[in-house]
Amino acid sequence: DCDGLIDEDCRKLPKIYISNIVVREGNHGTRNAIFELGISKLSNKPITVEYHTADRTAQAPEDYEQKSGTITFPPNTRTKRILIKVNGDRLHEANERFSVVLSDAINGLIRDDRAVCTIINDDPVPAINIHDAVTKENCGQVLVRVSLNESSDQVITVRYFTKNGSAQAPGDYTAISNGILVFEPGETTKNISIVINQDAQCEPTEKFYVLLRQAGNAE
Repeated sequence: DCDGLIDEDCRKLPKIYISNIVVREGNHGTRNAIFELGISKLSNKPITVEYHTADRTAQAPEDYEQKSGTITFPPNTRTKRILIKVNGDRLHEANERFSVVLSDAINGLIRDDRAVCTIINDDPVPAINIHDAVTKENCGQVLVRVSLNESSDQVITVRYFTKNGSAQAPGDYTAISNGILVFEPGETTKNISIVINQDAQCEPTEKFYVLLRQAGNAE
């Protein structure tokens, strides 16, 4: 009973199905996520079905194109396609998913009412770099730059500590034993500030080290 009024024996109607797909995100522009729709048997009547996209971990319009419409299978047509644009970026992130949902079929029955597109992240984990710094003793501090080779949509953390060289703490500088840097999404540069102690001694150029450890969401 397809319409609540006349018994059309809906068991004989073609079944409509849609398949899950996987697409690589890409670094720029858009890529096409192509959903394949099919029917279980040919029909001499046109078959229509409504569809719309639905967010899961992927969000429209940032990650993919929000879309809805009607798919029509002309008589004796077995397959159709729905094309959704996926947005590329250069941000490291987890794989994400969205759905295409089917509803309101005419002259057919929906066997699978939704399919999932998995967007595969193809951006590597950002690499953390620390850079040498030079300062004068009377400047009072030194800024040591730490940078990422790529931006990320995830929060990135890294711990740091100082180690004596020819410069010794606490006489020449103030030691740090357990500092932490936090890169918010999109940030690529941070500075570590270290206090330099001035004295009146005549002495050669001195060095100490700043070391990184325990990176989170980066390497």
